[in-house]
Amino acid sequence: MNEKEDSFHSSMERIELVQKIVREYLRYASTLGSFVPHLYEKIVVEELSIRVQEMITKRVYGYVNLNDYRASFSENQKREAERRYLELVALAPKKVGN
Repeated sequence: MNEKEDSFHSSMERIELVQKIVREYLRYASTLGSFVPHLYEKIVVEELSIRVQEMITKRVYGYVNLNDYRASFSENQKREAERRYLELVALAPKKVGN
Protein backbone atom coordinates (compact mmCIF):
# COMPACT_ATOMS: atom_id res chain seq x y z
CA MET A 1 0.00 0.00 0.00
CA ASN A 2 1.45 3.38 -0.95
CA GLU A 3 1.29 6.55 1.12
CA LYS A 4 -1.73 7.92 -0.75
CA GLU A 5 -3.71 4.69 -0.25
CA ASP A 6 -2.66 4.54 3.39
CA SER A 7 -3.86 8.12 3.91
CA PHE A 8 -7.17 7.30 2.20
CA HIS A 9 -7.73 4.24 4.42
CA SER A 10 -6.81 6.25 7.49
CA SER A 11 -9.36 8.92 6.52
CA MET A 12 -12.02 6.28 5.93
CA GLU A 13 -11.30 4.68 9.30
CA ARG A 14 -11.60 8.06 10.98
CA ILE A 15 -14.93 8.77 9.25
CA GLU A 16 -16.21 5.35 10.32
CA LEU A 17 -15.05 5.96 13.89
CA VAL A 18 -16.81 9.33 14.02
CA GLN A 19 -20.02 7.83 12.63
CA LYS A 20 -19.88 5.00 15.17
CA ILE A 21 -19.36 7.40 18.09
CA VAL A 22 -22.23 9.62 16.96
CA ARG A 23 -24.57 6.62 16.54
CA GLU A 24 -23.66 5.25 19.97
CA TYR A 25 -24.06 8.66 21.58
CA LEU A 26 -27.52 9.15 20.05
CA ARG A 27 -28.50 5.62 21.10
CA TYR A 28 -27.31 6.33 24.65
CA ALA A 29 -29.10 9.70 24.74
CA SER A 30 -32.32 7.97 23.69
CA THR A 31 -32.04 5.56 26.66
CA LEU A 32 -32.02 8.66 28.87
CA GLY A 33 -35.23 9.89 27.26
CA SER A 34 -33.67 12.42 24.89
CA PHE A 35 -35.36 12.68 21.53
CA VAL A 36 -34.22 14.37 18.32
CA PRO A 37 -37.11 15.13 15.96
CA HIS A 38 -36.59 13.62 12.51
CA LEU A 39 -36.66 17.12 11.01
CA TYR A 40 -33.49 18.04 12.96
CA GLU A 41 -31.73 14.68 12.94
CA LYS A 42 -29.41 15.48 10.02
CA ILE A 43 -28.37 18.81 11.56
CA VAL A 44 -27.74 17.21 14.96
CA VAL A 45 -25.68 14.38 13.42
CA GLU A 46 -23.59 16.88 11.42
CA GLU A 47 -22.95 19.03 14.48
CA LEU A 48 -22.07 16.03 16.65
CA SER A 49 -19.74 14.75 13.91
CA ILE A 50 -17.90 18.06 13.82
CA ARG A 51 -17.53 18.07 17.61
CA VAL A 52 -16.31 14.47 17.68
CA GLN A 53 -13.74 15.23 14.94
CA GLU A 54 -12.50 18.19 16.97
CA MET A 55 -12.19 16.04 20.10
CA ILE A 56 -10.27 13.35 18.23
CA THR A 57 -7.95 15.93 16.65
CA LYS A 58 -7.28 17.59 19.99
CA ARG A 59 -6.69 14.23 21.66
CA VAL A 60 -4.23 13.10 18.95
CA TYR A 61 -2.40 16.37 18.28
CA GLY A 62 -3.04 18.40 21.43
CA TYR A 63 -4.65 21.23 19.45
CA VAL A 64 -7.70 21.55 17.22
CA ASN A 65 -5.96 23.67 14.59
CA LEU A 66 -2.80 25.60 13.79
CA ASN A 67 -4.14 28.84 15.30
CA ASP A 68 -4.72 27.12 18.66
CA TYR A 69 -1.19 25.72 18.53
CA ARG A 70 0.32 29.12 17.76
CA ALA A 71 -1.77 30.81 20.45
CA SER A 72 -0.40 28.39 23.05
CA PHE A 73 2.99 30.13 22.98
CA SER A 74 3.75 33.31 24.90
CA GLU A 75 5.20 36.33 23.12
CA ASN A 76 8.55 35.63 24.85
CA GLN A 77 8.58 32.07 23.48
CA LYS A 78 7.81 33.35 19.99
CA ARG A 79 10.59 35.96 20.15
CA GLU A 80 13.05 33.36 21.44
CA ALA A 81 12.15 30.95 18.64
CA GLU A 82 12.61 33.71 16.06
CA ARG A 83 15.99 34.66 17.57
CA ARG A 84 17.19 31.03 17.43
CA TYR A 85 15.95 30.69 13.85
CA LEU A 86 17.83 33.81 12.78
CA GLU A 87 20.99 32.45 14.45
CA LEU A 88 20.65 29.23 12.48
CA VAL A 89 20.08 31.12 9.23
CA ALA A 90 23.22 33.16 9.89
CA LEU A 91 25.23 29.94 10.40
CA ALA A 92 23.91 28.26 7.25
CA PRO A 93 26.37 28.16 4.35
CA LYS A 94 25.65 30.73 1.66
CA LYS A 95 24.49 29.42 -1.70
CA VAL A 96 26.56 30.29 -4.74
CA GLY A 97 24.87 32.93 -6.87
CA ASN A 98 22.85 34.49 -4.02
